[in-house]
Amino acid sequence: MARLKLKRKEELLELFYRCQFLELLDQIEEGINSSIEKSISHELLWIKTNALFELHRIDELGAVFPSIEEQLPCKNCENCLFTTAKLSYFKGEHETSEQQFIKLIELASDHHMRFRGLLGVGQVMRSKLQFEKIPGVLQEISSHSDQLDEVERITLLLFEGQFYSDSGRVATEVKHYLQG
Repeated sequence: MARLKLKRKEELLELFYRCQFLELLDQIEEGINSSIEKSISHELLWIKTNALFELHRIDELGAVFPSIEEQLPCKNCENCLFTTAKLSYFKGEHETSEQQFIKLIELASDHHMRFRGLLGVGQVMRSKLQFEKIPGVLQEISSHSDQLDEVERITLLLFEGQFYSDSGRVATEVKHYLQG
């Protein structure tokens, strides 16, 4: 049974990574409306917030936040801290979000959670247009790149692409890459 749930979550994440957000939202609503465990419901809601964010349907995020927040079992464990940091980020509370991501980095017991915290800090900096600080975050993440799993590597590449595009460094970085 647990394997089936894991497979289902992997299928939903696959839709997310293929940018099939509308189909993903339909699948999540179906899952939320069926009888599922609370922990799985929390994960579905979290994937839903990310899909809504990618579709720029920010106004719909507000309806999802209370459902996620009421399901958090604690406020200071790594997973809950990550969730509250992302919720703060989605709400536009960048200072609070950055502080929570920094706390997550400090508490992280494994490299996966540390990666999430560092990437979160980078995303906040990108939103605050603090592009000059992001290379330091990327360097920190890259120093542990051998520990990243496939999904984390893809996430990092997407973030790097967004950073280089937003900061206007695309042409310079591509030129440097092609010359080196």
